[in-house]
Amino acid sequence: QFKPDETITNIVFLRAMLGAVDGVWSITDREDDKVISDCVARGWLKEKVEPQAALTRQLMTEVVIRGMGLEKAARYGSLYKNPFPDDPTIDESKLGYIALANGMKLLHVDKEFKADQGVTRGEAAYTIVRGLKI
Repeated sequence: QFKPDETITNIVFLRAMLGAVDGVWSITDREDDKVISDCVARGWLKEKVEPQAALTRQLMTEVVIRGMGLEKAARYGSLYKNPFPDDPTIDESKLGYIALANGMKLLHVDKEFKADQGVTRGEAAYTIVRGLKI
């Protein structure tokens, strides 16, 4: 069952990303450690993550932008205008990721980014699908 309003964990999101790119059959029997190491090997994941922790909006944004091959562009945060100027949760060093994701409509947000907020399964699915369409 999908449960779109339920908070998604890091490992479920990373598994979904791999499944979206490689096909669902490629991840069915993959252990959590292997999922994480595969994401690190692809350059999607650079942070140490707790597999069962709630996925934050910031981490989701970074992983998807990296997965799209846009990390080099995202690193130059000073090139971008902050799309959420009133949001105190935005780390200026991560602004490029946020601005790119927002500009490509990968995020389902309103007036604030809320970097540390947990992401629902529905929001994560929306972001993955939008990322695949671009």
